[in-house]
Amino acid sequence: MNHNSVPVAIVMAWNFSGAPREGASGGGVIDCTVRNISDTGAALEVVTRLLIPDRFTIVVRADHWKLPCHVVWRKQKRIGVAFE
Repeated sequence: MNHNSVPVAIVMAWNFSGAPREGASGGGVIDCTVRNISDTGAALEVVTRLLIPDRFTIVVRADHWKLPCHVVWRKQKRIGVAFE
């Protein structure tokens, strides 16, 4: 993968126990930008890191990818994620 500064969406959904679940109601979408990506993870730039759950799915619309991941670090408006 070689996508730097690619616009993507973070898709979040939760069931009532608070666990993420794809396609569940009550989730949301947050637009973000991939600043760095590898086969194992990515660095994302977001509007605010406070609204991002620990686990979510990254959707790369241009490539039709859905990448389940979890947060490994948070710093200002950037978050680092590892793909699952």
